[in-house]
Order: sequence, then C-alpha cells, then structure tokens
Amino acid sequence: MADAIASPRRRAVIDRLCVGPATTSELAGVAGAALPTMQQHLAILRDARLIRSEKRGRTVTHVLDPQPFEELEDWLATRRSFWTNHLGDLAAAFTTPSTADSTEVPAASETEST
Repeated sequence: MADAIASPRRRAVIDRLCVGPATTSELAGVAGAALPTMQQHLAILRDARLIRSEKRGRTVTHVLDPQPFEELEDWLATRRSFWTNHLGDLAAAFTTPSTADSTEVPAASETEST
C-alpha cells in the first residue's frame, strides 16, 4: 500500500475518489496527467486493492475501496499509543535540564591570567 500511495498523483486520485466515483478522464484532469499515464497510476491503485474499476461501454468509472484504508487505520491505531508515549518521553528529555547542563562555565575573564 505504501508504494501505491507514494506518488503525489495517486494521492490526488485518492483524494478525488473520497468525494465519489470518477472516470479516468476526470482523474487525469485532477492529477494533471495524460490518459496513458493515468491508466498506469490507476492500475497500480487497483493492484493494491485501493480502488475498483467498472467499464460501461467506452467509459471506465473508478471508486475508492475503503477496506484497505480501514485495515491500515486499525494497524496504526494499535501503534499510536506506543509512539505517543515514546515521543512524549523524547520531548521531556529535551526540555528537562540535566545535571551536566547545569554545570557552570567560568567566564573568560576568570580563566585568563595576567
């Protein structure tokens, strides 16, 4: 899935499909891609099971498949508390002064001998 959504054009397609079904031509316009290029992007999204496509006559309509995104959200949710806790610990480590930081450095005039 990560490879499929790595492309800004494919993310634009996903964003557009969140609104509802769209044709290949509509998606090409949104993503600023030529039709052959858009067809390649759509094939990658279909292979990743992120979209479904249906052909009626000469028109192909694409729709977002929410299931893979729900599975990703579930997976991320199980790890979110881990990262929240660890990032909080890291932030605290940077904001809490340590004893090494509190050691006073003598002023330059105090270390110079005349």
